[in-house]
Amino acid sequence: MSAEMKEQALYYAAMMTIVCATHIYACIRMARIVVNNEIQGFRTSIMSLGFLIGWDMFLCIYHLEEALTSNDYFQYFIVPTFAYFLLVSVFETRLILLVWKATYYGQYRTFQEVRRGILKFYTRFYGFQVLFIFLCAFCLPMNWFFYSTALFFIPQIVHNALRSQRYKFDFVYIFFLGISRILPSFYLKLCPENIYKLTPDPSFTYYYAGIISFQIIILVFQSILGSRFFIPSFFLPPKYNYYLKVNTDQSTDEAENCPICMDPLNRNPTTLKSSLVEKNLPKYITNMLTPCKHQFHEKCLKEWMDLKLECPFCRTKLPAIG
Repeated sequence: MSAEMKEQALYYAAMMTIVCATHIYACIRMARIVVNNEIQGFRTSIMSLGFLIGWDMFLCIYHLEEALTSNDYFQYFIVPTFAYFLLVSVFETRLILLVWKATYYGQYRTFQEVRRGILKFYTRFYGFQVLFIFLCAFCLPMNWFFYSTALFFIPQIVHNALRSQRYKFDFVYIFFLGISRILPSFYLKLCPENIYKLTPDPSFTYYYAGIISFQIIILVFQSILGSRFFIPSFFLPPKYNYYLKVNTDQSTDEAENCPICMDPLNRNPTTLKSSLVEKNLPKYITNMLTPCKHQFHEKCLKEWMDLKLECPFCRTKLPAIG
């Protein structure tokens, strides 16, 4: 192997290792957010994470194959292979399990149900990964396949719209994910002296980067304007009006307590705890009444619906607040 080829292999290995390290940092950051706030895990799309893991798993296998089939390149390709192995087997697998737990764990009542749920999840998850790796192996040279792999934020965008939730946009996490996907395409399609001797194709890189950037812009607007801002109003179901005006002078008894916080329904939880003087209480407060005719404090029901779109009293499915 010539000195020029060694230099190109070294640059490529260093770039992919740095890209992988960037992705590891993004995963650690996101995992900490989910651990500290399970609502964030509930709001994260498992399918988007699945696409990311599938591509990283393929990159791990691809670099391993390159290392094993060429003795000259072994010491260069084995480093990104190990980095991507750590990313997939430790950090991404841990993150997707945290998201699954935040999303589905509360649905199970016994340990056996939890085990069956985890088994069902991993069966589907690894089945999808095997299918995706085979698609990568056969469709890798095709530009349309590369463009489709850039759509990994689409499930997150759809996830937000279906749940009518404002995704808590973490710029650093999304930015590092975008960089970790765009940078290799810049090297392979813009650098004329790349290790694979590919013909430069600037238009591909611009389209690829544009697709990822457009998805990030949609996520930003979803966090600001609402998750359904891009859907025409006549396509959306009519919004249900949850709000109910309550007179604070009405008498209270045990049957009129909020089923979530168990405080009286004619007192806001914050008002109840912060003021002991009746004359300082507001004349009216706003509660929320579900379609199944169960009343809750506005604050209590909104926090609940961040986790589940179902009535906490009777488990009836609830429409999004809007």
